[in-house]
Amino acid sequence: MFALPLLACLGTADPTPDAQPVAPQPEVEAPPVPSDPGSQLLAELRSKPLTTTRHAECRMDCRHVSLPEIEALLVDGIWIPERSREDGPCESHAIEGTSADGQELRVVYAACDSETRVVTAIDLGREWPCDCD
Repeated sequence: MFALPLLACLGTADPTPDAQPVAPQPEVEAPPVPSDPGSQLLAELRSKPLTTTRHAECRMDCRHVSLPEIEALLVDGIWIPERSREDGPCESHAIEGTSADGQELRVVYAACDSETRVVTAIDLGREWPCDCD
């Protein structure tokens, strides 16, 4: 019977020259939950798909408010609780902020079960002629 010495078997494997030791990965922590109600609300609104009503699209068009501006308010806008309402099928919340082009905006979002719906968009610094029925 033929037997190879143990060292001879171990020495035949040639390690890949590009192999690098794998460093242990740091544990990834979940992002902190916002502590103030406005930040919590914005996070909740951002967590659902964003849709627009026909009325909102008309108001956005005539007031020169873009969808990226509407989305940006959900990141850095300020919740105005006294302008929020619970009288429809979805609670509506007014969020205010300044767009990248300097417009002072108020956008009303409806917090529905499966979506965040843009209800209207208002330019607080200028009256625009709109015909949105």
